Order: sequence, then C-alpha cells, then structure tokens
Amino acid sequence: MRIQVTRVVRSEDPNKAEALMKDLEAEVEVHRDRIVVESRFPKLRESIGILDILGRKMATLQIHYLVQVPNETNLSLDTTNGEVRARGVNGQLDASTKNGDMRVEDVNGVLKLATTNGEISLKGVTNRAFARTTNGSVVAEIRRISSTGSVQLQTTNGNVQAYLPKDLRATVDAVTTNGHVSIAFPVEREGLMTSKTVRGTIRGGGVKLTLETTNGNVEVRGIAERAERRHKRS
Repeated sequence: MRIQVTRVVRSEDPNKAEALMKDLEAEVEVHRDRIVVESRFPKLRESIGILDILGRKMATLQIHYLVQVPNETNLSLDTTNGEVRARGVNGQLDASTKNGDMRVEDVNGVLKLATTNGEISLKGVTNRAFARTTNGSVVAEIRRISSTGSVQLQTTNGNVQAYLPKDLRATVDAVTTNGHVSIAFPVEREGLMTSKTVRGTIRGGGVKLTLETTNGNVEVRGIAERAERRHKRS
C-alpha cells in the first residue's frame, strides 16, 4: 500500500502559512485488519474580522490523498469539502463527501456513494450500487452485472442517466417530478407508464434499476450510444 499526501496552505502572511503548515497533519494508523488515514487541521484561534470575511487575511488549508491499495481491498472514504475518486478495486466502496464530485471506475464490489453538492459518475458497475446526491447529476455506465443485482441512483436537483449493455435484462422504476423519463429500449409495462414515470421490464426483467430525481430528467440509453455521443463531441 502506498499513500501520497500533499498539504496545501494559502495565506498572505508567510509566517502564518508556515505555522499552519507545521500543524496540518495526516495521521496513519495501522491495525490488523484495516488502515485508517485521517486529517488533523490546526485550530484557528484568531478572532475573525471584516477583512477575514472579505478573504484578505483568511488562510485556506487542504490535504490531498493519493492512496494506492492492493486489488482486493474494501474502502471507506469520507471528506467534507473535496472530490472523491476511486478506480480499479475489487472490493466494497463506501464513500461520502458534502461538497464535491464523486468519480468511480471499475470497482468490482458493492458501491455506496453519497454527496450533497456534487455530481456522481460511475463507470463499469458490476455489482450492487447506491448513489445519491442533492445538487448534481448522477451518471452510471453498467456493464457485466448479476441478474439479481440492483442499481439505485437518486438526486434532487439534476439529471439521472443510466447506460446499459444492449443485451441487459432489467426491471426499471424511473421517476421524476419536474422533468421527463426517456428510455431507449422496449419496455414491457408492469405499472404506471407516463412521461414522468416508467415502471416495467426490459427483455423480461432482471437487474433492478431504481432511478429518481425531483428536478431533472431520467434517461436510460445504450453504452454504444454514449460512446457515439462522445465521438461526435470530440
């Protein structure tokens, strides 16, 4: 396992920046069955005045982690203001952030992702996946997945897009409040079917797809169509 830590302090006062850098730490705890990496930020004891609020004196502190792990690893990632990325892991991923995007690619395990203000992008989903954001779109590319698997994508303000292999069997529950639902596959009706709600099966049913948004559109397309769109844009 390899952990690369980059500490960033920005301040107009060089002395303040140097002092904060000394106290900005990344702690690593090694246990028998897990490794815990945690940021320790210094307490800013100064009173905040109007110049601080205007950004003239306020210091900003950041820690960026690049973690390389063995292929068979379960990950739990949590941050407050920052982006989360994960790629090429055979294991469970449980990740959350409050202000930042999430990008996950080729993680062959159960996915549980949540952010408040940010987009979620999933590529190569092969297992159960749950992804939720409040302000942002959710995009998932689903590849090889068990017929008993499930994918749940939710947002409040944003679009939900799912890209499927052309031969995937799926059971779809797609809903929007202010927008429309569009599915580029023949759907056999099993419930309500309107411009805002689609409940039915694709090729007789299989993988459970639950796609929900309040203010946005829901789209289900083929992976090949997504590749074609990208090619046209390039």
